[in-house]
Amino acid sequence: MVNHHQGVVAIAAALTAMAAAAPSSIAEATRFSKETVSKCQEKWQVSEEIIEEMQRNKGALPNEDSVEQRCFAECVAKEMGMINNGGGVAADKIVKMLEAVFQMASKETGEKLKLDSRALKRDLEACQFKGEDDECTNSYDTLKCLRTLGTSDNMRRYVTKES
Repeated sequence: MVNHHQGVVAIAAALTAMAAAAPSSIAEATRFSKETVSKCQEKWQVSEEIIEEMQRNKGALPNEDSVEQRCFAECVAKEMGMINNGGGVAADKIVKMLEAVFQMASKETGEKLKLDSRALKRDLEACQFKGEDDECTNSYDTLKCLRTLGTSDNMRRYVTKES
């Protein structure tokens, strides 16, 4: 059985998955994810099957026309602090979390990794969508943009190894 609670972080894009590792332990991050999913599921009636499909598809919704699915994705992203009301990206928070993730990874692997925070923040801010958030559309559009930034290929642009 797929553990969709661990993978729900993908709903807020691949960047969010990296940010979820920032808590001191994986168990803590998983617990937060379960709480977040449960809270958002109560508010937006999205089935376990839909959540599992979103996980398999790195946060992409099975039905982008579904208000329930868009608002569920928005709820999870807001609960995790990745987006603000109206679909705005919490760029500073995302960058800080990723810096913490890279610092932890460097300690664990002994390999010094450096995040180009300025470039990442600039690109995150480019994901801002303006206007009223009509049925969670702006937020979901923001999440789609974040998901494109969070691919492995794109993340390589922001990460360098220190000598």
